[in-house]
Amino acid sequence: MVVLLAACSEPAQIGVIAPLTGPIAVVGEHVRDGAMLASPEVIVEDSACKPKEALNAIQKLAEVDGVKIIIGPFCSGNAIAAVPLAEEKDIVLISPGALAPQLSGMSEWFFRVTPSDVVQAQYLSEVIAKEHEDIAVLYLENEWGVAIKDAFAQALPKEVVASESIAPEAIEARTQLLHIKEANPTAIVIFVYPNHYALISKQVEELGIKAQLYATHTFETPTSLEMGSLAERYIYTMQQAPQSEELAKFEAAYQGAYQRDAVYWAALAYDATVIATQALDACDKDTSCIRQYLHNVQEYKGASGIKSFDENGDQKYASYALKTVRNNTFVAV
Repeated sequence: MVVLLAACSEPAQIGVIAPLTGPIAVVGEHVRDGAMLASPEVIVEDSACKPKEALNAIQKLAEVDGVKIIIGPFCSGNAIAAVPLAEEKDIVLISPGALAPQLSGMSEWFFRVTPSDVVQAQYLSEVIAKEHEDIAVLYLENEWGVAIKDAFAQALPKEVVASESIAPEAIEARTQLLHIKEANPTAIVIFVYPNHYALISKQVEELGIKAQLYATHTFETPTSLEMGSLAERYIYTMQQAPQSEELAKFEAAYQGAYQRDAVYWAALAYDATVIATQALDACDKDTSCIRQYLHNVQEYKGASGIKSFDENGDQKYASYALKTVRNNTFVAV
């Protein structure tokens, strides 16, 4: 007797593309762990914050693992490169960290659980313009660095006195800092990755630059605390997760699972994965349904705050605060 068995489709899985190596691996590890705390079955791939690696990861997740939702890519340049391939492979992207403004409305397949960097740039420009007349900028030569530099300059109600860039692989910033020093700014705004701060800070000290140093969310990583007293020269902007029952439960669970405190990026990845899981539960592998489900997510109470997607796939709400370092701890200004 021959028995014919109906083929059963496997349930859709969730992929994660995070920079587990490369310049922001210290952040990528938290992204991975936040996602895995929400769903231990996620399939994690390393992008190293390189577009080519992110594209390879999407190919593998699509063709080998059959995923329909990816948490990521985390880096803006990776996400910009990934969108066309995600559309081709019928995959929805939910990024916890790609902040470049050009991603807003770029594709109906792209969502993010954080606002565009336009919001952060506007907040930072308002803060600095109140305190300083002569402002210089040092930024990273990549999609994210250029985009946030431009957004900051556009929001600033005055011209910067100097604007210099460094390459992502830079091991030297002395020439750029000398040009900035010649302009005699009272504030320097620095848009770089976590691994660049120690290099820049050391050379700022060596060159005798006394300007106040400002930074963004990339400053709040353990790498910055390794700079010791040099970290105390910085004031930086950071999204804030309001105190809530959801945040307290997440922080306790993260500490219990990994024996370390969670950073904000872990909470964002956790929320993105929870929302993705709910979308799959409602829609299975129907990506049209998944996209509509995500657009309907409004006022979701997550660990990182209230989550609501707008028509561009961005978050509607964000709360920023000024922070610095005191006694080797990140604190509010």
